[in-house]
Amino acid sequence: MLVSWIYVLLAIVSEVVSAACIKLSDGFSQILPTVCTLVFYTLCISFISLALKKLDLSKVYAIWAGLATVGIAIESILLFDESISFAKVGAIFLVITGVVVLNIAKEGKVAEIEKEEKTPQTNTLTEEG
Repeated sequence: MLVSWIYVLLAIVSEVVSAACIKLSDGFSQILPTVCTLVFYTLCISFISLALKKLDLSKVYAIWAGLATVGIAIESILLFDESISFAKVGAIFLVITGVVVLNIAKEGKVAEIEKEEKTPQTNTLTEEG
């Protein structure tokens, strides 16, 4: 299962690199960044596909999309001199919080269902006599 999470991490990194390549491709008019975009998006999808062999789609997609979005926002600020503001920092924080809450909520729901399945059902009706 650890290998599957490593695949998710590699997919996130591949997506962040792809986003930079798209920006550098100048509308796909620059050949090297265009080729890099295709290579890294192919890697990204391949890593996600491998991760999904053992992990739940909902959890993987939330983590992949959320953390890649955060990575791209940070990359944009650091590499492409995009502005930074309290609103952007707050939005990044909210994305990370959303991913965490989604995973906690999912785990809690799974644990709740499993608990219900293991608990023997008792008859609450009593006979009056």
